Amino acid sequence: MMETWSDSDDSQDEENEEDANLCLLALNDYKVYPSPHDIDSYAHNENDYSFDELQDAYDDLMFEFEEKTLKYKGIISNLKVENEKLVKTKIELENMMNGMQNGIELL
Repeated sequence: MMETWSDSDDSQDEENEEDANLCLLALNDYKVYPSPHDIDSYAHNENDYSFDELQDAYDDLMFEFEEKTLKYKGIISNLKVENEKLVKTKIELENMMNGMQNGIELL
C-alpha cells in the first residue's frame, strides 16, 4: 500500500501526541532529590518532593514573608515615632534639670 500525504500526517500527529504524553508523565513523576548527581544511589522515601509541591511551599512562604514584612514595617514605624518622642522628652527633662541645678547654685 502506498502512503499518502494525509496518512503520514496522521502518523506524525500520533507520534507527537505520544511524545507529549510521555513528557507529561515524566514531568508528573519528576522528583527533587538532595543530590542530583547521585540519584541512582539515593534511597527514595517520603522526603521526595515533586516540583509542584516545592513550588506550592515556596509560594506559601513568600505570602507569609510579605505579610510579616508589612506587619513589622508598621511596628518599626510606630517604634521610630515613639523613640523620637522619648528623645524629645529626655532633652526637655535634661534642660529642666539643668535649670533646677542652676537655681540651686544661685541659692
